[in-house]
Amino acid sequence: MFTNLILTTGNSQLTNLIKYGRISYFLSSKIGLNQLISENNMKPSDFTRVYSLEDLQTRLYIVLSLQTDEDIYKKISASYKKIVQNGTYDKIMSPLFELIQHDFYVEPKD
Repeated sequence: MFTNLILTTGNSQLTNLIKYGRISYFLSSKIGLNQLISENNMKPSDFTRVYSLEDLQTRLYIVLSLQTDEDIYKKISASYKKIVQNGTYDKIMSPLFELIQHDFYVEPKD
């Protein structure tokens, strides 16, 4: 069980927690970490990845209100399935997938 967890409201708050040694670990996407690094004159080597949650970095979720009309839900679901099947999803997402793999320091494996 985890104790002493802190929820931050953004990179500026996270930066201060890091800067003043108030936290030892944090969870971030590669995009979020790259943004944190570039906005705060940090280097990728300032960080060490200790655990990776790959699914959180490549999955998209579509969220609808519980009050969303069933027909709209069906249309969105059908449209999503169609773009996955015809390759449009990969075409749209490939720049993001390249971005989250780009410019991120990875610890060398032994």
